[in-house]
Amino acid sequence: MILKNGKKIFKEKKYLGIFLLFTVLFSIGSYYLTIYKIVNLDNFVYVNGVSFSVIYFTLSFFIASLLGMYLSLFFYKYDKFKQFDKNSGGGVFGGFIGALGSGCAGCSFSLFSGVASFFGLSLGLASLPFKGLEFKVFGVLFLVGVNYLSLKNFDKKICKK
Repeated sequence: MILKNGKKIFKEKKYLGIFLLFTVLFSIGSYYLTIYKIVNLDNFVYVNGVSFSVIYFTLSFFIASLLGMYLSLFFYKYDKFKQFDKNSGGGVFGGFIGALGSGCAGCSFSLFSGVASFFGLSLGLASLPFKGLEFKVFGVLFLVGVNYLSLKNFDKKICKK
């Protein structure tokens, strides 16, 4: 049922375009946050290791794809029902959680360490056991859940009685 609902949405070019556009934009944004102060990708891989870098960019791509899917579902439901879904805030929250782990933990440029450095915690992500990948994993899991619920309740109109 969920795959059937997903196919129904992405058969329409408008929503497939929204998915692709936002996936590309979020992927570029994540990449930019990652290498902003590191000069190039080689330095990121050298500092963090190959396995960490592969996992990091894979999770970043999943977050970008899931956010693109979430926005496609959001716009589809809004166009169809002219109402906001009760899961609307969930995708934004999941994207924010995933973005917390974006960036370079050591150079204090990311959403989390940028705020943390303001409070004197400049290496906040670097002190975590997986250097911020925890946030990315939680973000992916949260976005999978929100997309699952949106696809599961795909044709249900939002009623307020």
